[in-house]
Amino acid sequence: MHAMLDHVLADLIKLQKEGQKWDLIYNGRTFNNVEFAFFVPFIRCDTDEADKLCGAYTNRTARVKQLCRHCCCPTDQSDNVT
Repeated sequence: MHAMLDHVLADLIKLQKEGQKWDLIYNGRTFNNVEFAFFVPFIRCDTDEADKLCGAYTNRTARVKQLCRHCCCPTDQSDNVT
């Protein structure tokens, strides 16, 4: 997975580091060699923080069907190791 992401995002990483130059046309005027620097926000967080950031339901009590959005295990079976 990481090797695939590394390949897919290689051009984005280069663009973030080096920027992009082009001729910008704005209001009928041309601005030559304008350098655009792109910003991509990155947030590293755990499940609770990620749920809060995306507005997900954060209740993890016994009455919830599943504990995690990535999990298919029912809550009442989550402590069963077999």
